[in-house]
Amino acid sequence: MTMTEYLRCFCNSRNNDWDKWLRFACFVYNTTPHTMTKYTPYEIVFGRKANLPGQLQQRTAPLYNYGDTVHDVKPKLQKCHEIARANLMKSKQRRVTQQASKVNMPVFSKGIKYYFVTKRQVN
Repeated sequence: MTMTEYLRCFCNSRNNDWDKWLRFACFVYNTTPHTMTKYTPYEIVFGRKANLPGQLQQRTAPLYNYGDTVHDVKPKLQKCHEIARANLMKSKQRRVTQQASKVNMPVFSKGIKYYFVTKRQVN
């Protein structure tokens, strides 16, 4: 659904050039923060923000070796996954609560006998 909305914004009036815009729409989707996780899909996968075209012209600090990179990225990825997981659990709990409010559960009392009648299947 989201991808079709993006493509609808970029395509021409006849909607016959969507394939030219697909890569751009995917990039926009992957670099846009999502409401449930508060992070972009790119950040969750790679542990850092994506290099956007305006940011590509800025000079970055040199990385000295692989060990420094792992030491720097690993805690960021762990924290990002932890926050994303917590946000997803909150969202799940909200949905469970909303669904539970829609279900009519019978209330049973102790000491009262209840009989359940089931239909038998005829073979």
